[in-house]
Amino acid sequence: MFNGATVLIALTIVFGVLTLVFVTALCRAYVSDACVRISRGDEDERISNIMAERRAGSARRSRVLLILKRIAIGVVVAAALFAAVQAVVFRMSGGREYFGRVPLAVASGSMSYVEQSNTLPEDVIPGFNALDLIFIDEAEQSELALYDIVAYRSAGGTIIIHRIVRVTQLGGRTYYLMRGDANPSPDGALVSYEAIIGKYSGAKIPFVGAVVLFLQSWMGLVTLAVLIYIACIYENSVKRIGEAERLRYAVIDE
Repeated sequence: MFNGATVLIALTIVFGVLTLVFVTALCRAYVSDACVRISRGDEDERISNIMAERRAGSARRSRVLLILKRIAIGVVVAAALFAAVQAVVFRMSGGREYFGRVPLAVASGSMSYVEQSNTLPEDVIPGFNALDLIFIDEAEQSELALYDIVAYRSAGGTIIIHRIVRVTQLGGRTYYLMRGDANPSPDGALVSYEAIIGKYSGAKIPFVGAVVLFLQSWMGLVTLAVLIYIACIYENSVKRIGEAERLRYAVIDE
């Protein structure tokens, strides 16, 4: 039987495909209609005005604005792709370090403040807020100390980012008791070093985690794919209409 998550993923993918089909048909119809109107002379006055403006020197400004627009779109798409690749690589790597450190998006507020009953030394690294993007560095066991903030994988596979509040020796092995600063009680089970992904470096980017969390979801990945496709088809449509205008102007200018 299909569970709710599977059905939601399937519906998201179907919605994305239908959106792409609709956008493609709409753009093709618009471009075809525009090219027909241009070829039969309906747009001659507008085309002549555009060419006159270009000859008057405003073409350079138009080209600069077009370049700036394309750069802005490229930066946004590149940033979104980078965040999506980070999310995919992190999942495939099982939470291991790559490129020197692991970026993690914070989904909860368990480290956003210190609960009144919890006491911490003044010189510890402070926590972070929900939706922050934080950076986790790989750490040897000898580098872990009391009150460090670490990311670890629970028995159920969930990644948790909490503070070490006790170090315990059992059977010759070291275990750690974790607790979120905003939580009144520690986490349920002791954590071994093998379950620890790394130690919080203290570096964070506020609110960027919201983007990463979204791109880690199926809805985010489908949305990103749709936006990239729309940007590509828009550029292709602009080129086709521009070429039709240049050909028509060559006829007008004869």
